[in-house]
Amino acid sequence: MFTFRHTFAAHLARKGIPLACIQVLLGHNGPHQTQLYARIYIMKQEKNCMIRLCKITE
Repeated sequence: MFTFRHTFAAHLARKGIPLACIQVLLGHNGPHQTQLYARIYIMKQEKNCMIRLCKITE
């Protein structure tokens, strides 16, 4: 179940849905839990950028 919730939240974050809306949809009491999804998404984006940059500079 966690994987589905994580994927759903990450997809919404990617589409630019505000974290407050994602928080309500997931039933989180506070923003801290929801911010974890955003942080994971940002870390993946940074990793993808670094991979692309390395390919360009090779």
